[in-house]
Amino acid sequence: LGDIVHDCPSPHVCFFVCCRLYKMMFIVRGFIFIIIENTCMKNIRVLKDIGNRVREIRKLSNLSQESLAAKANLDRTYIGGIERGERNVSILKLEQICKALGVHISDFFDDFPKK
Repeated sequence: LGDIVHDCPSPHVCFFVCCRLYKMMFIVRGFIFIIIENTCMKNIRVLKDIGNRVREIRKLSNLSQESLAAKANLDRTYIGGIERGERNVSILKLEQICKALGVHISDFFDDFPKK
């Protein structure tokens, strides 16, 4: 923990950073709290589901991340971040990706996990 926990400018910033890194931990004024379920966790799950769907369709289309990024006019690292659930992709960027994959955006969500 010593390498990751650092002086936080505010409890909110520290919560966001730790929540993104650990997905189950946040720190307020030096106290560590473990969270089993919260809004941040649900949001992260949705981002991972979107990323998994992008990866699934990309692989079915026999495209690499690099070729998908080129077709969508996006950076390869951005595509990788989406697929790992690390990027909060906008609906406009998702539409660009869907067009590059040859999938209508409404079809993208056809097999999306229902939770």
